[in-house]
Amino acid sequence: AIRLMEERRRSRMGLNYLVMDMEKLEFPPEVFDVVLDKATVDSILCSGDEEKAQKSVGKMLNEAYQVLKKAGVFLLFSHTKEGRMDMLQKDNLKWAVQHVPLPRPENKLTANIDETDPELAQHHLFVCTKY
Repeated sequence: AIRLMEERRRSRMGLNYLVMDMEKLEFPPEVFDVVLDKATVDSILCSGDEEKAQKSVGKMLNEAYQVLKKAGVFLLFSHTKEGRMDMLQKDNLKWAVQHVPLPRPENKLTANIDETDPELAQHHLFVCTKY
């Protein structure tokens, strides 16, 4: 996947693809303005072993927090809001958390979703600003 993306994005200067353990990032502290998670947390939490998944997500969030500059933003995109605020509002994570519901785009995968269920009718963005 990395090679494919490198080939597709070859013309974009300064774009690098790195592979590393999300539980132990190889970056110095406070180096990024923004850290983005698009469904990594969701994927881990759906893995089957809830206790192991919770620990893994906790480590990932701590690493994301560590590499953020002061006033940096962690963006978490999720298919659900269930349990996300509790997960993001741990004592060791000194950031303000805002939940932003996003309308789910219509396409052939979402055509049969029950729009009367607000949880299914939207995605969720959590904006965590480090203080």
